[in-house]
Amino acid sequence: MTRTQHLEVEHTYAPPPGTEVPALAGPGGLPGVARVAEPVVHELHATYHDTGGLALTAAGITLRARTGGPDEGWHLKLPAPGGREELHHRLGRGETVPARLRGLVTAWTQGEPLSPVATVATRRTSRSLLAEDGTVLAELADDEVTGTPVGGAPVSWREWELELVEGGPDLLAAADELFEGLGVEPRPLARKIAVALGDRLPQVPEVADPVLRAVAADVGVLKLLDSRWRRGEPVAGELASVVRRIRAALWTLRPGWGRTVTGPVRAELAWLSESLVEAAELAAAHERVLAVLEEEREGVAPVRRLLRAAFEEHEREAAARVLDDLQADRYLALLRSLDRVVAEPASEEPLTRKQLRRRLEKARTKASARTGEDEGRYTPARHLAAAEHLADVADLVEPVVGKEARRARRWAEQAVEGLEDACTTLRAQQEVGAVATRAATTGEAFLLGRLHGRLEVRLAG
Repeated sequence: MTRTQHLEVEHTYAPPPGTEVPALAGPGGLPGVARVAEPVVHELHATYHDTGGLALTAAGITLRARTGGPDEGWHLKLPAPGGREELHHRLGRGETVPARLRGLVTAWTQGEPLSPVATVATRRTSRSLLAEDGTVLAELADDEVTGTPVGGAPVSWREWELELVEGGPDLLAAADELFEGLGVEPRPLARKIAVALGDRLPQVPEVADPVLRAVAADVGVLKLLDSRWRRGEPVAGELASVVRRIRAALWTLRPGWGRTVTGPVRAELAWLSESLVEAAELAAAHERVLAVLEEEREGVAPVRRLLRAAFEEHEREAAARVLDDLQADRYLALLRSLDRVVAEPASEEPLTRKQLRRRLEKARTKASARTGEDEGRYTPARHLAAAEHLADVADLVEPVVGKEARRARRWAEQAVEGLEDACTTLRAQQEVGAVATRAATTGEAFLLGRLHGRLEVRLAG
């Protein structure tokens, strides 16, 4: 079974040959460290897996099978705010990557097979740094390492890893200062697999165009959210937002890249967003209905059960549609297209300030027209999409356009807030109306009718 082990927060250092681990407790040591436990030695052997093009390693992802030590097993480490999220899976027979872990890295492998790319043997001397009450603040690992790429020569080095357990970031900052005084510098390539692979590691090119940089960043976010969704986390709304932002960026780049380049990718992103938006809308409507239901005082329990059962059924169906999309060949093709957009831009020249201002003005014109008071054509969902598009475009061009973009973004964000509320309320009304047709008693039907009316009042207000 796979489980989230912890958020790995650590600093890695490159001690010169012969450097002894300094005193870490007491005066001159690290803050809060009262004593250091006796060192424990482990012999670790890890086999790292990746695609032929090293897609995982290039993205900062570690996938390995390790024997020895207290955390023997499969380890999958994914980038996360403030560190890396580590997932464990028990070792099976042979070196085949477990299906569960293969699924969690689909957004990066995109159907390519995984195979061993390097082995790393480590003699680890581990020391627990303890507070006065015995709390483990951090673990210092003094590692003697030999890494061997498949088909390559071994390379050996020594490193220290200081990983937080119950300690805070001030402990790492103090360690940086203490070790620097001994001539021990942070290691630029913190991951052992990166050191072992050396110049085989793919280089990520610098991106000059600020809009394209935003696309590259959001494609990375999309892939991480994909992995979280496959683990069962409710991130449909975040996925829908990042897909929408990428579409807005490609629309912004159209004058320099051409519609024939941006159009097909934007169309595929629109296809993907359909199931994501549906799942996100259902979750928001469910929350809204339950919140409004709390305003009632009598007969709430059976209606709450009825509503929850209906929403949960619909949410399961929506989640299944999202997963079907994320497992489709069409989705993998879209990811490959996005990677090409970033790696092989259609134009090397960033858009000029004048071009970006024109795109901003076009987005603002559409949003302003669609947020008017034309009762006959008023569609909150369409107006919301236009306002969100303006907010995304304004955010993208603000570093170049400046004040004008900031004003447009603030206006759009205010419009989005009200339109989101309207859309959520409308969807909640639809769901309540559907449930009311299946009410088992007059009392349930009456309360559902009152609930529908409360939502109508909120919408009118």
